[in-house]
Amino acid sequence: ARSNDVIAQSPNGAFAYAKTGHAPGTELQNLRAETWRAMEDSLYAGKVRAIGVSNFTIRHLVALKRTARIWPPAVNQIECHPYNPQRELVEYCRKEGIVVQ
Repeated sequence: ARSNDVIAQSPNGAFAYAKTGHAPGTELQNLRAETWRAMEDSLYAGKVRAIGVSNFTIRHLVALKRTARIWPPAVNQIECHPYNPQRELVEYCRKEGIVVQ
């Protein structure tokens, strides 16, 4: 967790990642790929039975698919309800064999 001092000193505030972190080719995109590789290693080592993601958009999933050794994720845990159905994302997940939770 980031301390209040670090957040206060950040020129972009507490949510700086949200301004630039979701663009293709950014450090956050590389971090997602690195984290996925670590989870793949855990699966190969038999430490877990399944690996998944949460709050991934279609763009996040497409970027991950390019570097993933294991595809698809078992689940994409997202906010999905009548007021926010995210139909396009749910359809993409269905086509890719990703369970929406």
